[in-house]
Amino acid sequence: MTTTAPDAPSHLTVGFALSPTWLRAGSWRRDDSRAEELFAFSFHRDAARAAEDAGVAFLFLPDALTLDPANISRAPGFSGLDSLMLLSALSTATRSATLVPTVSATFHPPYLIARQLQTLNALSGGRMGWNVVTSLGGQENFETPAPDRSELYARAADVIGLVESLWRSYPREALVIDRESGVFADAERVAPIVDPPLPVAGPLGVPAPTDARPPLLTAGGSPAAFDLAARWADGFFAAAADPDAAATSLRRTLRDRAVHHGRSADAVRALPGLSMYIADTRAEADALAGDDGTGARHWTVRGTPRDVVDEVLRRRDAGGIDGFIALPGGSWRSLELFCTEVMPALRSESGMSPLSADLR
Repeated sequence: MTTTAPDAPSHLTVGFALSPTWLRAGSWRRDDSRAEELFAFSFHRDAARAAEDAGVAFLFLPDALTLDPANISRAPGFSGLDSLMLLSALSTATRSATLVPTVSATFHPPYLIARQLQTLNALSGGRMGWNVVTSLGGQENFETPAPDRSELYARAADVIGLVESLWRSYPREALVIDRESGVFADAERVAPIVDPPLPVAGPLGVPAPTDARPPLLTAGGSPAAFDLAARWADGFFAAAADPDAAATSLRRTLRDRAVHHGRSADAVRALPGLSMYIADTRAEADALAGDDGTGARHWTVRGTPRDVVDEVLRRRDAGGIDGFIALPGGSWRSLELFCTEVMPALRSESGMSPLSADLR
């Protein structure tokens, strides 16, 4: 008889990574890979729509600010479209999923971060999120030198706080648009930032489209990364190759740290990446995975849709996850099986309504 941990979540939060992980290693060489479309809108639109139709809560797009040419000779590596611009384009092709681009708190100016993300928020009808990264690589591509590594997370906390203040500096309620009186906005409700941690005065030039606070994702494995997540984040994206031990410990650490910062233990969700190689048989799934070592950093399942469902429910019942970020691997077919078989099975067997809880 299976027992459920007392702190197991009542709902799963499921996200989908548009990386695309299904082209890793030699998978791009498959006839059905659509590798020629990697830098085309249609490729990402089709993946995003399939995931959204399957019921994922959010679409997540990692990003990198550096490229080693040696890493793209045999595979796409980290080459890819800009995360924020692509998700802005996808806002017109999606309906309900929260759109979570990756934007560096190390290299991007806080005012620009706030302005661009609030623009995405407006274009998507309030569906913007932010994956906050500290960007250990990429300093060679920016005029501003990176802070010392020991200062990265302290700066990230300052940037997050400042960006959120900028989002609040031009509230939705400030828009009046009264033609008869000639009042467009209530200027008294639009205010500069008080005591900013960095030299940014505000206010922002883009009004908030909703009153809701946009959700934040963070990632990392250090104590400083855990502390940043516990203080600010709604979801924590982590690699946990040993889910039985590491994932459960990770989630409990996050919950304890959230309480330490005066938040509810449920305020931040542990969302490990789930690297999945899905096929009609386990032998076919093993062949799909091949020697793709990149998935080894994450919780990995090789098998049928049934195998993936069983592993997710087992890990949830053990209290090790609040959800996961789907990383389909091996083929476009693996992506399709996740959307058409794994997600519906989770919906019918988990007893959850809705299946995928919102990221907020």
